[in-house]
Amino acid sequence: MSHRDTDLTESMHYLYRDSIIRAVMPALKAGALYFAVAFAAGWILGPIRQLLVIPASTEWQRQETDAAIAKMA
Repeated sequence: MSHRDTDLTESMHYLYRDSIIRAVMPALKAGALYFAVAFAAGWILGPIRQLLVIPASTEWQRQETDAAIAKMA
């Protein structure tokens, strides 16, 4: 294999790798954004639920709420 063929093979490898990265990056960015939003929502809503909602509700209300959430999951 000549030096020119080696250069061509290497440049094709980099083009192929770059095209894969360009194809995958939007999905990775969307996944990271989704994770950040879901984590932030849990971080904010979790303590609100623990400190305000649970003490103010009855045992029956807590069971019904948990059952409704379990059906959605």
